[in-house]
Amino acid sequence: MIRAMSKPRLLIVDDDPAICDFLRTVATELDMDVVDATMASEALGIVDSFKPNIIILDLCMPDMDAVEVIARLAEKHCDASIVLVSGMDQRTLSSVQALGREHNLNMLTTLTKPITIEALEDVLKPLLEKLTILGVEAEASEEVAAAKVGGFGLTVDYEPEMGSLQPPGFSKTCLRALPSIRLDSGRMLSERESFAHAKASELGEAFFKSVFSEISADLCRWAANGFCPKIVLGIPAFLLENNHLPQVMESNIASQGLTSESVLLELFESDSSRLNARAQEVLSRMRLKGFKTRTVVSDGGEAALLGVDSLPIDQFIVDLGTYVNSKSELPDIETEFLYSSLNSVANRKGIEVCAINVNTRQVYQLVQQCRFNLIRGSEVHAALSAPEALSAHLTGHFDSYKLDLIEPV
Repeated sequence: MIRAMSKPRLLIVDDDPAICDFLRTVATELDMDVVDATMASEALGIVDSFKPNIIILDLCMPDMDAVEVIARLAEKHCDASIVLVSGMDQRTLSSVQALGREHNLNMLTTLTKPITIEALEDVLKPLLEKLTILGVEAEASEEVAAAKVGGFGLTVDYEPEMGSLQPPGFSKTCLRALPSIRLDSGRMLSERESFAHAKASELGEAFFKSVFSEISADLCRWAANGFCPKIVLGIPAFLLENNHLPQVMESNIASQGLTSESVLLELFESDSSRLNARAQEVLSRMRLKGFKTRTVVSDGGEAALLGVDSLPIDQFIVDLGTYVNSKSELPDIETEFLYSSLNSVANRKGIEVCAINVNTRQVYQLVQQCRFNLIRGSEVHAALSAPEALSAHLTGHFDSYKLDLIEPV
């Protein structure tokens, strides 16, 4: 059944009724649903019920200023694109915009009063195009969700990785796929638990094919909307002993019109140090087909660097989840030297290094100082569903979020 998609929703927050009328007229002509509020407290109440896609917010309201409004919107986890407007100078607008991004809000842009029709349309029209695409994507997502009876079955979320050394404007996004299974009991199995469960049921290869097919389909849908991230897919050692794996992956990718460069394999930590000759042969064949591989290193990566020429490895992973727990065993300056040396030597050999579980501000500062190529963790970005990942790309969230959080060292 085809349903009419709802119109994009705009909330105008300005204490000047004349400006509200002007903004409403322009937005209505662009086929938007519009609600306005001349008091900030009124607007905050409207957010919950109206759920705006876009908020045009004046910096100075009678009952509270934009800084207070932004803090309240952050508490509500508002996901609207926010446009700040004011007759004040651009420096003030930019400082409030930066504050909003620190609160993880989607601060789209700023407009200086008096606002022209052309300036307003230049902001709204590109965003409306993106929201239209997202409306189609959301409907497809709802159909998929409806097909999962009671919400059981396979789910794949994506955790963004960001490049800590990329120059401003670099927009290549890498997503770590996180498959999980919801059992009939309602219990959610993590990625590793899901693979272990599938292996115990002698369905390991079938489960992997299902995960890979889901990821390939997501990549295909994203590509149709101009979003082409690299996907990192975890893989246990028992699958690497399957001689059919390279052909399975190549065929699946080709059937979606994609290339092997879209996917990078990440060996599970417990498997990285115990690959047998057969698994290494499969990895070599995967590399010949264009698939790249990353592996976890320990003890500063010295052993991994010594054997790097004999293994088909393209990236190293350093798990910093234990750094806080073990920091008393190793002085910070020595830790920084250890990881800085690893990154320097690995990069000279053409190997990128990714820091994972960057979950505290202290660890985040460490990865900046040590110049890791890629980082992921709660200090970088939370995991997203496939539609959320597309939305983040289309609204420019990945670009703005990355440049604010991860600046070149």
